[in-house]
Amino acid sequence: MFFDDVIRRFDLNGSGRLLDLGCGTGQLTIPIAGHVAEAIGMDPEPDMLTEAAEHAAANKVGNVTWVRCGSADLPGRLSRFRLVTMGARSTGWIASSA
Repeated sequence: MFFDDVIRRFDLNGSGRLLDLGCGTGQLTIPIAGHVAEAIGMDPEPDMLTEAAEHAAANKVGNVTWVRCGSADLPGRLSRFRLVTMGARSTGWIASSA
């Protein structure tokens, strides 16, 4: 129900890009990725990204790029995104890295 609401509210129709900050194991990234052209999951923890990539592969989600990066290190040339998400658990690393 949550993802259906997000997809409807943000008119995720298979185009556009998703940026998931503090993506962890991809709990937000993977379910939404099928509704955008490209998704980027960012997290400072390599183990989280490894698990996220494994979950994506198991779910046949191939349009996600996993990037090891903290909030203080966000690249300046990311371009535009239709949706930027940040899970509740990611606020700790954002606050601690600021």
